[in-house]
Amino acid sequence: IAMLYLCIGASLLYLKDLEQKTYYRSLASPMSVRRFSAEANAAFVLLPLLQTAAAAVSLKAAVPQIASTALMGTAAVLGVFSLTAVSLCLAAASMAKTVHRTAVVSNFIIVPMAMLGGVLWPVEIMPPMLQRIAQFLPLRWVTGGVSSALSGASLLQLVPNIGILLLFAVVFQLLGTWKRVDVTG
Repeated sequence: IAMLYLCIGASLLYLKDLEQKTYYRSLASPMSVRRFSAEANAAFVLLPLLQTAAAAVSLKAAVPQIASTALMGTAAVLGVFSLTAVSLCLAAASMAKTVHRTAVVSNFIIVPMAMLGGVLWPVEIMPPMLQRIAQFLPLRWVTGGVSSALSGASLLQLVPNIGILLLFAVVFQLLGTWKRVDVTG
């Protein structure tokens, strides 16, 4: 959940820059638009990746006897989820368009996703219908992947979880970059 809120915070800063025209003033500098966008996106992706590294270091410090394969598997799943989180937050910001709307919409996305995805309680205790819905949420695949990694699964056994998270990242990225056209005039 923290990774999602960190990404939403970064997207709120980006939207605030757009609303206050800071983005356009930055483009008046000798820096090209492509370079500015690439550096902003790199920073946006770097934040959750640093959070993943901090989580891995904290896990190793808290549980010194943890196997290196479990630590690597957990870091791999969380690292891929960081891309999914960035894509989800960009899609939410793109659809909401303002800082206030994005802040409101993000709470209606993140909290229910965490509830249904198995972050706050095990998916197995939910009714069968909610368990089926959970299969369509990225947090379900993160919790399943981290649980498998900590239970001793190899990186090869985590490929389905990682692949589905990458698929979510692509879908959210496409939703975030999709330009809607006003057909009414």
